[in-house]
Amino acid sequence: MNDVIDDISSCIKSANTKELSKYFSSTVSMTLLNDEGIYSRVQAEI
Repeated sequence: MNDVIDDISSCIKSANTKELSKYFSSTVSMTLLNDEGIYSRVQAEI
């Protein structure tokens, strides 16, 4: 389990959204600066 957390952390630190998206479900719920939305995996990758 720690390997997955380390991999996700590394993706975030390097801004590697393509690699990070491999850990997403088919939809992703995100909140950024009070802007909330549900996005597809492809949209979240961008």
